[in-house]
Amino acid sequence: MPSLLPSRRSRSLFALPLVLAIGTLARTASATVVALSTAELTEASSLVIVGRVARTQAQWTPDHQRIVTLAAVLVDDVVKGQWGRRRVIVEREGGEVGDMGLLVTDTPSFAKGERVVLFLTPAREERGQTIHHVVGEIQGKYQVDERDVAKKKDIDAVGDVGQIDFELPFDELIAKIRRAVK
Repeated sequence: MPSLLPSRRSRSLFALPLVLAIGTLARTASATVVALSTAELTEASSLVIVGRVARTQAQWTPDHQRIVTLAAVLVDDVVKGQWGRRRVIVEREGGEVGDMGLLVTDTPSFAKGERVVLFLTPAREERGQTIHHVVGEIQGKYQVDERDVAKKKDIDAVGDVGQIDFELPFDELIAKIRRAVK
């Protein structure tokens, strides 16, 4: 469940114990997702891409009830689906706007410059662009490191956790996805 947290800019002595208490609660109340295999993620996705995060921007939703972060991802390869554009816009719940922040534990985070494999589904059209969501929440993102190893963050999952590919060579992950598409 999302937690509304003060940003790091809040410096009062009163805020520090409050932030520590909320942070502790957020860790113990982390969300749990249903474990999905690479094949299940692929099947549930309309688009699977390899790319690099170009930039991120957090903003309030139009109703000013939630904070979301948009990530512009430059597409290097389309592993599943059809995509004729150079970039994909991905939206996740959470982020920081001004002195307010929303932390959502089961959604993937994005950092400028990171290389990623993303399992995506279209969420909506906005100003002529398709905004995508990550399939399977945090499970639908792999970060690819400098050694070409695809890794997922720790996931609090139920079900057959053994079917989750937490870490594997990038080429092996792409091969698994391509086999699941056929």
